[in-house]
Amino acid sequence: MVYKSQDQAIIKKLFLIHTYNKLNFRHLIVFNKNACIPNSFKTFQLKVHKGHIFRTLFVDKFIVGLRFGTFVFTRKPHTFIKKKKTTANLVKR
Repeated sequence: MVYKSQDQAIIKKLFLIHTYNKLNFRHLIVFNKNACIPNSFKTFQLKVHKGHIFRTLFVDKFIVGLRFGTFVFTRKPHTFIKKKKTTANLVKR
């Protein structure tokens, strides 16, 4: 897998995981949402920065190779409130 220069923090974390295998690196914090999810992060529980809070992300084999930002939504979802039809509106027609 080809890593870009923006993924240097992820590469450093991978290096720490492989060198210090005894430590518990299951809870990693990721600030760069543009970084790719490497294959070594399978079965990890990551915390991705959402702007003001962290969102927990469980990595499995289906999301390896994609970007962290595809699973973290930073905007509030819009919900349209549908108006109820009244009987007065139906009688006027």
